Amino acid sequence: MIYEYLFHVDFTTPSNSTFTGAGGTIPISVASFGLACRGNGACITQPSPGELLDSLGDRLMYRLAYRNFGTDHQTWLVSHSVTAGSSVGERWYEFRAPENSTSLSVYQQGTFAPDSNYRWMGSMAMDSAQDIALGYSVSSSSVYPSISYTGRTTADALGTMESEASIVSGTGSQISTSNRWGDYTSMALDAADDCTFWYTNQYYMVTASFDWSMRLASFRFNGCGVQAGPFSLSASPSSQTVVQSGSTSYTVTVTPQTGYNGTVNLTVSGCPGNATCMLNPTSSGSPSYPPSTLTVQTNSSTPAGTYSVTITGTDSSGQPTNSTTVQLVVSRPDFSLSASPSSQTVVQGSSTSYTVTVTPGTNYSGTVNVTVFGCPNWATCRLSPTSSGPPNYPASTLTVQTASITPATLYTLTITGTDTTGSPVHQTTVLLTVTSAAPPPDFSISATPSSRTISRGSRTTYTVTVGSVNGFGGSVALSVSGCPSGSSCTFNPTSVSSPYPKSSTLNISTSRRSTPTGTYRLTVTGSSGSLTHTTNVSLTVTR
Repeated sequence: MIYEYLFHVDFTTPSNSTFTGAGGTIPISVASFGLACRGNGACITQPSPGELLDSLGDRLMYRLAYRNFGTDHQTWLVSHSVTAGSSVGERWYEFRAPENSTSLSVYQQGTFAPDSNYRWMGSMAMDSAQDIALGYSVSSSSVYPSISYTGRTTADALGTMESEASIVSGTGSQISTSNRWGDYTSMALDAADDCTFWYTNQYYMVTASFDWSMRLASFRFNGCGVQAGPFSLSASPSSQTVVQSGSTSYTVTVTPQTGYNGTVNLTVSGCPGNATCMLNPTSSGSPSYPPSTLTVQTNSSTPAGTYSVTITGTDSSGQPTNSTTVQLVVSRPDFSLSASPSSQTVVQGSSTSYTVTVTPGTNYSGTVNVTVFGCPNWATCRLSPTSSGPPNYPASTLTVQTASITPATLYTLTITGTDTTGSPVHQTTVLLTVTSAAPPPDFSISATPSSRTISRGSRTTYTVTVGSVNGFGGSVALSVSGCPSGSSCTFNPTSVSSPYPKSSTLNISTSRRSTPTGTYRLTVTGSSGSLTHTTNVSLTVTR
């Protein structure tokens, strides 16, 4: 349920101001939904080591966008984050009311969740042609928080949005900020043409705390601002991406309406700085109206960003005029970063290694500095070499040397590659499992029974048993101390060897005349190299 509140303010006589709907007395029925991240509010996942992010799913998002289309209708747009399967999606609404009415009802609504990624922190707006745009953040355990948008035209089925488009892909996760992700984003219309949408949101270039980067993007729908006339103008594809110093192209088509046989001259505006935009041919006419190719050539100093490029068609007489717009995304030459294997296991005190690879993309010729974060305590993590560059971009070896006291647990090592200019930046992670060092081989020794009582001149025995500890397989020599005078203490056998456990008999023989009566503590010793263990038994001699 959504609740409507009516606020009328009278600045002249403030006491005449009214606020209606407090307590939820004006409900608007909407499709059922579950609040995103119900319970703790933070469930948006990021690639490791990112924290869970707050969806702010307990409130409608900034801002409630209002438009008045006069005698036709009034419209209000708003979105919020809801549960969508195992993730989070953007629930959006268009409410309408007749002119001068305050009785809102749902005209259309939907939940945008085309896949299992999380989408949240949305904002909506509508242009003069009643096209709708919805921008938001998108993330998952394998997708760094990024900025994307979707939209719809009046030709689309009610309650549906078109395919998702990316504004910028994040290259880092957020850590240690108590789960907060900004608070709101903004989708707004350009007052100059009432067709161009401007959207701003945040993302991370590197994994960090409180180090957001902002992106401001603009785009528009082809049909907005187009007036009916004797010919229509279109361009495809609607969006292209090009790397600095690269080129791309669009096909521009003039379609004459019934009875039109004029010539349409084509011009282009909105070309990025330090780039050229050329149409060939620059006009299209009867009888076949051949298509024109718009070629965009950038260079290394063309600013990276998203541009709206407008193609205008004008009849050779000067009237009529029509236009269409395409999106051009200029990106910096980039590289990718990878490490293998993805996981290694090492025993405390030992070392292991990974191979770190920098792969240059189209037109990229920079040098990449490589660093590592997350090395365990009492361990060293060294990269050699610490940079990779043209012409062959050699791989780097990450060597991890642990100590005997390095805590045994699972670690995530984050490897960062940074262009020497500071951008672009990419990260990859590997896992390191440190296990406890295997204890050295050893043996145990015991004797039974623990005590004996005999009269002078008598004999007795004890059984001495040697066991293996941690795979011990050596030979153990046996000896005894503390025997009473006038008696003999011997082993049979005098040493034992694997397989263990193995036993020996300790034989005690006393003399009737020379062995004193009393209680004696006998110490049995087993020796093997530097290993020595003892056990004790008691012997009581009586008359």
